[in-house]
Amino acid sequence: MSEQDTCGHCNEQIPLEYTFCPHCGIQLICPNIRTANFPHEQEALENAYLKAKERAIQRGCSQAIDLLEDQLNTSKSILACPISKLIAIAQKPGTFANYYDLMSLQFLGPPSIDGPDWNKLRPQVEIEFMGSHKNIDQLHYACLSTNRTSLSHYGECRIILRDHMIEHRSSVFMENSAFYFFRNGPPIPPGMRSTWANRSKLGTVKLADKITVSTTVEDIATLILRSGETRLDDDFIEVQVFGEMTIHTFERVIITQKPEERLSRKRKRELRGTAGEQSVKDLCNEAGVDWEIS
Repeated sequence: MSEQDTCGHCNEQIPLEYTFCPHCGIQLICPNIRTANFPHEQEALENAYLKAKERAIQRGCSQAIDLLEDQLNTSKSILACPISKLIAIAQKPGTFANYYDLMSLQFLGPPSIDGPDWNKLRPQVEIEFMGSHKNIDQLHYACLSTNRTSLSHYGECRIILRDHMIEHRSSVFMENSAFYFFRNGPPIPPGMRSTWANRSKLGTVKLADKITVSTTVEDIATLILRSGETRLDDDFIEVQVFGEMTIHTFERVIITQKPEERLSRKRKRELRGTAGEQSVKDLCNEAGVDWEIS
């Protein structure tokens, strides 16, 4: 049976997975946000946050912990993807492809032989996050970043999301939720997730013990987000955006080319760029979205 919640308008009980109240018809806060807002979740996060901050202060890191919180409070949500995911929009205007769209478009490779089967894990995790299977195709996954970097294993495009387009529907998780589920299974203990507004508290819980008196802004950026040798080695704070996205959800699109590709295409790029890059640029220009190629 799915977890129950209370409608803030009519005070009647509703299943967690509902997006509209069946009693009064009012639109509800997204299921992932309601889960993060449960009293036991907020209490666990607050307690862990205060303890983590106190430990840092006792080590003489009061200035560093303040710097960490400041950086987390201004962190952005960045989504990494292959250029083919963006081209799909350029060729057919519409909503942004999520994990399940990519599966159907065959943009994702087959499951790893010796690693987690993400195609099976991801739906299981989303049921845990949102109460049932009804909304498992509604989440987009990004990561927190303070220096515009993202996870290199997921594609050459970095998409910085507009805060005001996602802050009301984004939950934040301590790490890669699917990999956490793979290692630990259900249930997910309280205090592992937060709302967008509380991302600094969640990040402080994760990172407070890693800072020192000499920690810098650059150090913090690496603590918040680090690409490993493989996806399983990545270390990041996950952002889960509920609902559809379009090009207007984007603040900036950054396309990074490998050094050998940049060299071999230098003359062509000076004139126009690759076909894929041009499609993305045209799409961004039409929507008034900033873009760059690096």
